[in-house]
Amino acid sequence: MKKSILFLFLTTGSFFTSCNKDESEPKTDVDLIGTWTYIAYVDDDEGEIQADECDGQDSLTFMSDNTFNFTYHYNFDEEVGCYKAQDAIGSWEYISDGEIELDYSNGNNVEPNNQKTPFEISGDILTLTKDEGYGVFLEKYKKK
Repeated sequence: MKKSILFLFLTTGSFFTSCNKDESEPKTDVDLIGTWTYIAYVDDDEGEIQADECDGQDSLTFMSDNTFNFTYHYNFDEEVGCYKAQDAIGSWEYISDGEIELDYSNGNNVEPNNQKTPFEISGDILTLTKDEGYGVFLEKYKKK
């Protein structure tokens, strides 16, 4: 009789634990692969500022070989207009759910410039949380 009761408790318990489904699957590095277009800047002081026509040409591309390319545009004045100011290249590594490490090896930059960067992907929007020494801010990108 004790064995029957024990068996009943064990099987009943397995029904409850096996039915537990995790609704939010962790993001992986595969989710980052592709080209993302800059859409907004967010900080505590100014709130969310949408990218203008020139800034909206900025893009961040994560490649499957763990390299990335950031293309930056700048609008110095109306005569010159918007122009491609630079490409920053580097490598990236998936650290954990919600964090990557970016190593900017831009041009003559001999020393590695590693930045641990929290990120979130919601639908086709990538949000990077950055701290470059003067306060935390967010950059938002839309997947192409």
